[in-house]
Amino acid sequence: MDLRLLFFIIVLSLGFLCSAAGDTPKVRKAYIWIMLTILTMESCLRGISVGSDTHKYREIFDFVDMMSWGDIWDSFVDRYFHRVGDADVGYTVLQKIVHIFTDDFQIFLFICALFFFIPFGELLSRNARNLNELIFIFVFYVALFNPIAMSGTRKEIALGLSILACMRYNDKQYKKAIFWFVIGALNHMSILAVLLYLVVVRLNPEKLKKLHLLSFLLIPVSVFSSGWLISLMAETVENDHYALYANGESLGGGYTFVIAMELLLLLCYIAIKPRDMYQNIRIKNMYSMLPMATFLVPLVMHNGSMVRLSQYFHIYILFLVPFAISRLFNSNSRTIRVVLSLVLIAWATSSTSLLSNYYFFWNDPNPYWGIISF
Repeated sequence: MDLRLLFFIIVLSLGFLCSAAGDTPKVRKAYIWIMLTILTMESCLRGISVGSDTHKYREIFDFVDMMSWGDIWDSFVDRYFHRVGDADVGYTVLQKIVHIFTDDFQIFLFICALFFFIPFGELLSRNARNLNELIFIFVFYVALFNPIAMSGTRKEIALGLSILACMRYNDKQYKKAIFWFVIGALNHMSILAVLLYLVVVRLNPEKLKKLHLLSFLLIPVSVFSSGWLISLMAETVENDHYALYANGESLGGGYTFVIAMELLLLLCYIAIKPRDMYQNIRIKNMYSMLPMATFLVPLVMHNGSMVRLSQYFHIYILFLVPFAISRLFNSNSRTIRVVLSLVLIAWATSSTSLLSNYYFFWNDPNPYWGIISF
């Protein structure tokens, strides 16, 4: 089943219905949470054939049910004290807690989706300025970002917690920020890359723009030294998965994705000026993610799995691209957003993606037969 066109129809038709009710904070909030509810259900009702990792995570979910709490403690000691293995224990603990109440994998997927979509919804509520912009953001999300909640589960949780931690940090709620960073790291150690943001966000807008320019100049380093950079990350977080990404065959590609992302990042660099960041602290906070995004996105060409790392940063272009369009095109910004939305819809519906072969769990052609790889 191909859901992409259906999702675009829902985004647009629901947006037009809400527009008829008036562009008020209450209507925008309703639109956000209706859309996020639909996306959550899409994520938790998927079959194991959807996405590259869903089947693996179903096996892990069943395997954890057979583990004792003593086994989990031993895994914790091995991982964080003896530096053995690569399993982040927080994810195992979450699964074990869920198993206390239910063994239903779809309910577990629902819980994982909430970890992402609730913080994402708060981010939308804070930063979307009008309903037209929200419609564009959801078209943008369905076209380029929907796989976040359609493949893995650990990264989905970590990405949501990174968004939550950064919002609390920007609100000067530092204890809560530390708490969510720690919980996120226990689920997926890659979240530690977001600590770079805590340094970059303290730069003034002029220095931030210079750093972003430098990240563009360093793209050749990211492209031609990607294996070495991924190996460095593997040594830093002591995770064998990243070492496999660095030393194995290149599983990358994604040139269209990388080029599109870098062009959108360039648009943000050109359009968003230091004065915009002085006038709107939220724009500055999100723009502070872009230097890291610009440098990390090309790693996808070495190994497609590295998109999981750049997502921590490039997800914020969902909000910055419409702002950049409004700054660059002024009175014509609405027309440009419409044209870009049509381009995204045409591109997404004509290419292969996770949504082009979506199965609900009850009609998946590849039934789950239990654990086969442990």
